[in-house]
Amino acid sequence: TTYMKKFGIDFFQSDPFGRFPVSDDFELCHDGHDEKVANVEGTVCLNVQLCIKDEHREEFVEVIQNNKAGSDKEALCMQYSWGESVSTFGRFHFHEQYVSEQGLVEHTEGDHFAVWEKFAAKEDSPFERPPIVQKFVIV
Repeated sequence: TTYMKKFGIDFFQSDPFGRFPVSDDFELCHDGHDEKVANVEGTVCLNVQLCIKDEHREEFVEVIQNNKAGSDKEALCMQYSWGESVSTFGRFHFHEQYVSEQGLVEHTEGDHFAVWEKFAAKEDSPFERPPIVQKFVIV
């Protein structure tokens, strides 16, 4: 909690145990990373939850496998991990980590990301509910 005090936040005054924590385990849908990914100050991260309609699942998996392959080739992408919930079919979780904001920008400019954008923008939405995207920077 020392790092939180640096920002004027007292952990226990934030009522951390006021409600039951939400947890959703997921099975990694790809091989793990060969090396440990470090938490480096200034690193830009995304945690994403997507709930995909059954009729779009097969195409979604192909699009995301392509997105991961492209992301793994990006010089500024430290990690692109994804998997499916073990308790809720069609719920997918992602963790993306970039060296900097520029890394995230370059990710969104890649051909593999354009394929994702086309999939996500379908008139017949592939999503059961709106995506949840949490962006944070490691301090």
